[in-house]
Amino acid sequence: MLPVLTDTPQLHLIPSEPEDDCIDHVFLRHMLDWLESATSKGSLAELLDKMSQYLSIHFAREEEDGELLDAILAVAPRYERAVRELRADHLRMLVELRVLRDAFADSAGPIEDVQRVALQHWIAALRDHEQLEEELLQKSLGIDLGLGSPG
Repeated sequence: MLPVLTDTPQLHLIPSEPEDDCIDHVFLRHMLDWLESATSKGSLAELLDKMSQYLSIHFAREEEDGELLDAILAVAPRYERAVRELRADHLRMLVELRVLRDAFADSAGPIEDVQRVALQHWIAALRDHEQLEEELLQKSLGIDLGLGSPG
């Protein structure tokens, strides 16, 4: 079990690159929990920087030839529209993450309510996105990944 981040993030626990797909998705959920539990702008800003790096690589890997999104289409071309939307979500989510990070440029003090709401909205959108990816993969391959529901 991964430790909970406190006001002093243990950023060294976050790998510079995602590992295998199953571990990657589980670890991504932990990172989202850490974002939710951050108590200061400073710790949140650092974690958002790490999340941006990690998520960029995570999404790029899913979009590589023969990887997650191609695997779904290879066995279930009927999901072409859903996969196209997932690809578009990747760019949108990264842009929104950078905008969110910029909102924490002033890293002094506690997180304001309006900032917390924006963060929660982004986290919920990413969780929904990841859940849809997992559901499409399971439906297309006819398997249960055993990852459970996010959150």
